[in-house]
Amino acid sequence: QPISAQRAAVSDMLARLELPDLADADPMSLSRGQQMRVSLGRALIGRPRVLLLDEPFSALDHATRDRIKAWLYTEIAQQGVMGVLVTHQVEDRPVHGEMTCLMPRSSHD
Repeated sequence: QPISAQRAAVSDMLARLELPDLADADPMSLSRGQQMRVSLGRALIGRPRVLLLDEPFSALDHATRDRIKAWLYTEIAQQGVMGVLVTHQVEDRPVHGEMTCLMPRSSHD
């Protein structure tokens, strides 16, 4: 893929992750939440067949978490990716079955 096409794909992914100005940023200067979103973008831009997500929203504030979660589940469905989500947060489970969700058993089960 030509460099210009790669840069366009990265720019598009960063915009969808609400990080449009970070293409040339030093990774060490990013917040933990920004780093997590960049890692989601890096994983998805390669069009994987399987995506393993381990607490991918844990460093995001509530509003950003909801937006990125909705975007991610839509992206997974559109790309036809098989997703496995590991989380301790019930609210992070996909409501429409976009992926398999693994959660620890609570002591109340």
